[in-house]
Amino acid sequence: LYDSNRELVTNVRFYVYIDHWNPIQLDITRNLESGKDLTDVRYVEFQAWFTEEKSGRAVYIDNMQLTDTVMVDSVLTGKNVLFLGDSISESGCFKAWAGELAEHYGVNRYNVSASGAVIASGQGHRLMDQLSKAPTDVNMDYIILNGGVNDVWLGDTPMGQVTDSGVTVFDTTTTAGAMEELFSTLKARYPDAKIGFIINYNCCGGGFDSDKFRDEFAPMARAVCEKWEIPYLDLVDNAAFNAEFSSAIGSHTYDGVHANQEGYDILTNHIAPFMGTLTGDTVPAYRDLES
Repeated sequence: LYDSNRELVTNVRFYVYIDHWNPIQLDITRNLESGKDLTDVRYVEFQAWFTEEKSGRAVYIDNMQLTDTVMVDSVLTGKNVLFLGDSISESGCFKAWAGELAEHYGVNRYNVSASGAVIASGQGHRLMDQLSKAPTDVNMDYIILNGGVNDVWLGDTPMGQVTDSGVTVFDTTTTAGAMEELFSTLKARYPDAKIGFIINYNCCGGGFDSDKFRDEFAPMARAVCEKWEIPYLDLVDNAAFNAEFSSAIGSHTYDGVHANQEGYDILTNHIAPFMGTLTGDTVPAYRDLES
């Protein structure tokens, strides 16, 4: 087994995830040796990974698809992609779209998304904070963002208004102002990167205000993206996507909010072609190439 730097992999580690909502990473060998009680396990998902010698990044191995993975040769192959977002982009239990894009399209993923992340300030961990974890020695070709679900979920975060052209100071206590600050910062820091924003699918679990997300957040996000000329993938007003994907519990999410692996398969098959449009290229959905 070799990593992307052609270095021989000598140490593969295994983790087991035992909780969907608040994933706990367990070193299998250590916990088995210590006799840790696993009688309350609701499900078990093994994940193997190794650390690349030169980059130091974790590379995950999908044991079920080492021989039959569909690889798409496209403009995305070998490109460096920075992912910022919340738990839907992070996904501690599944590969999420970052992992799917690495597996099927050969991107180099740098996913600094974090569960609970918000766009606006004053409500906890922000997408802006994630930039401090982004590698400084890598030239990013793409930056893919998602966010806003937690801003709506918290309930009292004002959506705000898009500012006039020329404004350089933004009210980051509003989602709109913080989103403008984020776009302004990304454009200055990564002038050559293609930036895309994902307007998340509407959720239906955990008391989520789906009306506010659809009627307030989504229109505001579209307006901010259009002002800053950031292309966006709209999963709210998207007939093709919504004909395939349902956020109902047990369909393509496990709790009405967070996608399961089947859900991420559908999401990735829409995100990859969207990324192709950022450079004016056609990137096929990998499912179209599966036998």
